[in-house]
Formats: sequence, C-alpha cells, structure tokens
Amino acid sequence: MRRLTTIGFVFALALVASVGFAQDQTELEAAIDAITAKYMEGWNADDASLCAATYTADAVNVDLFGTTFEGRSAIEESITATLETYGATTIDIVRTSLNKVSDNLVVSDGTWEVKGSTAEGVPTQGFYTTIATNTGGEWLISTLQVKVAPPMPPMQNE
Repeated sequence: MRRLTTIGFVFALALVASVGFAQDQTELEAAIDAITAKYMEGWNADDASLCAATYTADAVNVDLFGTTFEGRSAIEESITATLETYGATTIDIVRTSLNKVSDNLVVSDGTWEVKGSTAEGVPTQGFYTTIATNTGGEWLISTLQVKVAPPMPPMQNE
C-alpha cells in the first residue's frame, strides 16, 4: 500500500511540474511574441524609435547585408535607414522556435516578410535568430541576426 501511495505522490508531483512548465512556457512565448508585435508595430508605423525600444542598450544587430550595429542608438540609426529603403511597407514576423537557455536567456528563430513597394533587388523575405534577455522583468533583444536565403544555383541540364 505504501508503494502505491509513493507512486501516486511521485505521479502527482510530475503532473504539477509539467503543468507549471507548460504555464511558464506559455508565458515566455507570450513575452517573446510581445517583442515581435512591438517591433512590427514600429515598422508598420515607420517608427524606428519604437523598433529600437525592443533592444537592450548594449544589443548587437547583424542586418541582412552582414553589417553589425552595436548599441541601441546605432541600431535605431540602422532601422531608420532601412525604413527609408523600405518606405511604405509592412512587415510580418513569425516566430518558429523558442529555446529557453536559462530563466533570463532565450533563443528564438523565425521568418520575416516585407510587403509593399521596395527598391528593386532588395530582399523582401528571410529568416532571423534572436537572443533575448530578461533584465529587471522585461524581455528585450540582446542579439539579432537577420538573414536571407542564398540564391539557388542554376539547374543543370541532364
């Protein structure tokens, strides 16, 4: 009888832990998705300042051309220039994965697509990887790498 009670207790603890993990995961996903929503809101309003507010003060951003920007001010300047290039566009960002590294560090991946008029030859879709940190209860981007897929090699005739 004691063995059944112990097994039941262990099962109950495991159930409570899994429910707690699912709740934590849901809250974490919501917090990271809120960063994305704020960035999209800024882009769609042509507001580089709002986009930059999603970054830590010492963040690093590698843009789709491979240029690195360090610090929120430099990132905001980069976003301002990007919005000039992508004038009158909207952006859609979709998170495809989320990996909790620690209570204060998350890595996520996803895709992005710019819709509307853009300069000819400027990439309009790609993917990204972010590292977000929780500082004082607020999740912000500490590192972002934006990428585009390389062009497909030409098909060879068989």
